[in-house]
Amino acid sequence: MKDKIKRKQLLINRKFQLMFLLKFIIFYAFIIVLFFLVMDIFVESEADSISRRFLSMEEIKSKFRTVIVTLSFVSTLISIIMLFFFVNILSHRIAGPLHRFNAVLRELADRKLSTSAWIRRKDQLIEISESLEKLKRVLSQDITEMKNICRSNNEFSGNSSEKIAEVMKILEKYKL
Repeated sequence: MKDKIKRKQLLINRKFQLMFLLKFIIFYAFIIVLFFLVMDIFVESEADSISRRFLSMEEIKSKFRTVIVTLSFVSTLISIIMLFFFVNILSHRIAGPLHRFNAVLRELADRKLSTSAWIRRKDQLIEISESLEKLKRVLSQDITEMKNICRSNNEFSGNSSEKIAEVMKILEKYKL
């Protein structure tokens, strides 16, 4: 049984992770500020109605408790809905490219080198997209070069051992 591999770095992709955290903190701060603004509006409106009437302390507590519970419930519901959309948008910037890369890798496994691995500019994982495109370009160049060598060998049927050596030189670039 293998030992668990412990992560040595807290931040793997520092820019992405810090931006994600910053967006989440800003979003959460916005929700808190919104909650307190709405709470202040309600408290002010209830304070006006309380000051016009003479209520007992229990009635005042009851009114404020009702307002606070209602505001908390509404705020939580709005927060959950907004958080759902926020997380959905950010997760699509990761899940979308992963889905695309998976499709490209399946195409490569089927020996189809024409599928593009490019993703949208705002998506994450741009470096992987560029690496996949480079991989496809290098493989395409090597395969085209080997095909041309084989065609020229068939046309001229000259020294086959030289042509085979050229193909082998290209193939030796790959480590299996």
